[in-house]
Amino acid sequence: PSPIGEGVKKGKTQIIPVGSIIIFKAISVSFDFFEHILYSCLYLKIYHFLLSVICFNNIDYLCS
Repeated sequence: PSPIGEGVKKGKTQIIPVGSIIIFKAISVSFDFFEHILYSCLYLKIYHFLLSVICFNNIDYLCS
């Protein structure tokens, strides 16, 4: 085995973990982002539901 070949092997094994770490970080960040969107949508739905219930019960008072 020539020293150049060894260097290439080492370089490849170093590149792969860095790439996978970056990909993993990107995936985890996007999952956090989607989770945040899902939760905010859920809260909005609950909020709108509660508002509609309150408005329906007190339609003249709140929703005039």
